Amino acid sequence: MGCSMVDRVACSSSTSKSKSETFAPEELPELGPGLKWMVKKKFTQEEVQAFCDLTGDTNTLHRHGRMQDGKPRAPILPGIMCTSLFPAVIGRNFPGAVYARQQVSFRTPLQVGRTVIAEVECIRFRRGGYVEFATRCITERGNVICRGIAWAKFDLSTIRRVEPIIHGSKNKDIPSITDEVRWKW
Repeated sequence: MGCSMVDRVACSSSTSKSKSETFAPEELPELGPGLKWMVKKKFTQEEVQAFCDLTGDTNTLHRHGRMQDGKPRAPILPGIMCTSLFPAVIGRNFPGAVYARQQVSFRTPLQVGRTVIAEVECIRFRRGGYVEFATRCITERGNVICRGIAWAKFDLSTIRRVEPIIHGSKNKDIPSITDEVRWKW
């Protein structure tokens, strides 16, 4: 099942049926505007090193850190490692979904070893089985690392469409990441 905005915890699909089996409508994962999923991750220096080795990234900022105001700073996480959490969140909650497109803007670097929270919020259904999502990575203090928009393609028979959650009086205390994403390139 999908997580409402109130849940604020990482969600995952707990179904174990094979793709050929039929789901009852109430067993299908929910998807609709306003529903939000998240995951927390702390990338280690070893993971960053492996990623840099795999991609050929030789930027010393990711391996050795940098100097700032005469003081050494910890290595910085490659931004794409943060954004790799978005398709992971979608794929975990909606097996078979194809992550198709992403637009992202990086706001601030994240030091290796710090926790990142990746959030994905459904914005709207598009033609051809595509669903648009607002995405962002934040620190535990709420500082925005990156944010953007993503599209994933779904077999709509594998989800249960739900009515939009209205961002209004019921949810005033819970901010929507879509409010932040409506910015100009």
